[in-house]
Amino acid sequence: MPTSSTVNLIRWAAGAAAAVLLVLVGVWLGGRGANHPEPAAATSWSPTSASSTITDPPPPAPTTPGPGDENTTPATYDSACGLSGGTTELLTRAPSDVTWRNDGGWYFPLSPSAGPGTGSSCFARTPAGALLAGYTISMLVDGLADDFARVVTDQTVPGVGQTVRLGQGALEKPTTVVIPKGFVLDRYTTDEATMSFYLTTAGQDVTCSFSVQWYENDWRLKLQQNGNTPGGCIAAPPIQFTPWGP
Repeated sequence: MPTSSTVNLIRWAAGAAAAVLLVLVGVWLGGRGANHPEPAAATSWSPTSASSTITDPPPPAPTTPGPGDENTTPATYDSACGLSGGTTELLTRAPSDVTWRNDGGWYFPLSPSAGPGTGSSCFARTPAGALLAGYTISMLVDGLADDFARVVTDQTVPGVGQTVRLGQGALEKPTTVVIPKGFVLDRYTTDEATMSFYLTTAGQDVTCSFSVQWYENDWRLKLQQNGNTPGGCIAAPPIQFTPWGP
């Protein structure tokens, strides 16, 4: 049996423990006043709640034409009438698909790949297309066009030369036929080309140079500031040339 002193010691320890507990509770409660608000209640994440603030990125724009878009997105180098272009390979021989149309003794080149694709205009953006355009348009402007003003306006590069040539009016159709015998493609880019044609007329050999420029999806002849079509002619054939003609 415990003694009275032991019982008193146990009672004192219990009372001291209770007092310490009351002090700790008071301190904890006192620290949760207006300056220390209750922590916000925890929220659970779910795909439904996140969808209101997180959105998926928009799908990428299509990079290829959709159905029905083929006619609205032409290739960069296509001509106005749809002839394919873009090649810059130099002509080492005469275009193989050229035939010659005889118009009262005058010959005009025709090519299903190089042009003309519409009447006497619309040539491919290729060396062959530039070559055929230079020859065809120069012949038309120098007296063979049925509609001189239209050809000069629509098939020569706008500028001083065009204005001067329109002011000069149409030339009479030459009485001496000019026949092409060859060409030299002096320079070619997809924007400009310079060429020389070996021509014969009345038994005389001449070499004349011409330039064309890509303008509004077609090759156009560049006129000199005085309105002349060739940039110059010499009374001799080229030293080297590619045979070409009817």
